Amino acid sequence: MSLTKVSYSMINGSPFNILDFGADPTGQTDSTTAIQNAITAASAANAIGSSTTGSTGNARTTLFFPAGVYVISSTLAFSPFVNYVGVRATTVDSTPNAPTSSYTSSRGTILRATTAIYNASTNPYGTLVYVATGDITIRDMQFVGTGQLTGNGSTGIQWGSSGGSAVTGISYETDGTGQNVSGVEMSGCTFYTFTKGFLCCALNDAYFYQTRFETNTTDINWSLNTVVPISQQAQFYGCVFFGHAIGMAFGVGPTYEVNVFGGMFVGTTTNVQHISVVNSGSAPTLSLIFEGVNFSFTSNTNTHHFYIAGYYVGATNTLQVSNCRFSGGDIVISKASGATLFTRWQFNNCTYIQTNIVINLSQFGQIKGGVFLLSGITITTSTNLLIRDCVLQGFAGNAISVGNANCGNNQFINNTFLSNSGDIAIFDDSTNDTIFMENNIGITVIPTRGKTIDYVNNIAFASLGTPANGSIIYCPNGTIANPVATGGTGCIAKRLNGVWVGN
Repeated sequence: MSLTKVSYSMINGSPFNILDFGADPTGQTDSTTAIQNAITAASAANAIGSSTTGSTGNARTTLFFPAGVYVISSTLAFSPFVNYVGVRATTVDSTPNAPTSSYTSSRGTILRATTAIYNASTNPYGTLVYVATGDITIRDMQFVGTGQLTGNGSTGIQWGSSGGSAVTGISYETDGTGQNVSGVEMSGCTFYTFTKGFLCCALNDAYFYQTRFETNTTDINWSLNTVVPISQQAQFYGCVFFGHAIGMAFGVGPTYEVNVFGGMFVGTTTNVQHISVVNSGSAPTLSLIFEGVNFSFTSNTNTHHFYIAGYYVGATNTLQVSNCRFSGGDIVISKASGATLFTRWQFNNCTYIQTNIVINLSQFGQIKGGVFLLSGITITTSTNLLIRDCVLQGFAGNAISVGNANCGNNQFINNTFLSNSGDIAIFDDSTNDTIFMENNIGITVIPTRGKTIDYVNNIAFASLGTPANGSIIYCPNGTIANPVATGGTGCIAKRLNGVWVGN
């Protein structure tokens, strides 16, 4: 017996197809209603029975979006327990907003917003897709905005509700208790030219694979979350963040647990921040991990890989950056005046090329195993820092510069200095903070100005220079030429197997 194909969808359990509901793949007519009807049908097909308590069992259905351009004029609401599957482009689309007449199948599946969706005086607040609950997958789809409009702006996907900016007419969450969106998997998708690629208001248990964000003002905005539970958790694998003003923006709000593995952040203009944590008043608690990520800039004018400046719950923050590569720009770790110092951060085994690290009003941080090429570290008003096992080479200034009061208990251990204009500079101020230095190689001038410094086994010093009054230099087994030229009052230098030299 033969089957007759009566629609784009086959008969027995095949995926729903948006073309069956009247969606136009040429982009010549509006497909919003057709696609929403298809979503409704796919969602309804999940219901497989009800108990006396009213609970419903669910089995995922698949909604297929064939290759084409689908024009969307109002927000689509993606329902839970549905796989949203498109067709991945075979070529890179360099003109995603080009006229629909230029569409070819090589451009894959595109949901393209029209300008009508961004009317600032009416709802639905410039959101292309709204996800109120989770348990969904989205694969191989391109979401295209209309060029980073101002005002309410444009959002590719809004995950959950912030409590005050949800799409009108769409409930926050189906159970009515304000639960976070969870159980999300996205792969092979692209977000072009939005004000915010993602607006994450309530997102947990979410995984994103090989997803690309391109030419958005902010790729991912982690918004204030007023629903419960208040933490937001997501992992990114091999994702690309390209051509943004801000890659990820963390502001006021809850606990963020965000892990990024592999992939890259690429800044193509001036005044760019890859990771931005700027807030006042209401501090987030951060738990951020970046592993094996490539951070780069094409311009070094006011560009920052990490820009951390604000109020923090210092005792519970963690920032761990490991095996990453930084090219151009700066890394700024600071805080707002009067706030808790930013603490518990670490950069391990990273490479820095023309990338300076600026540490201000921070404590209990570490830089371990890094290679600095044409790059340096500046420390001000920060304590209990560890810089260990690093190579600092070819910097035009002081490779490590320590200045201002309250820079005590910082440790520089097992570092190598090669061909810098200056190696370590500790500037004079009224506070004699303690600096610990052990087993460093290649320092040409001992920095003793206004500090009490513990030196152990530091190699190849050229001269003590002129220590400031009250300085104490302890160098067992170090190699010192001209230990004290003209020591200040009360200065002492000692070398094991040698003699005391001082006045």
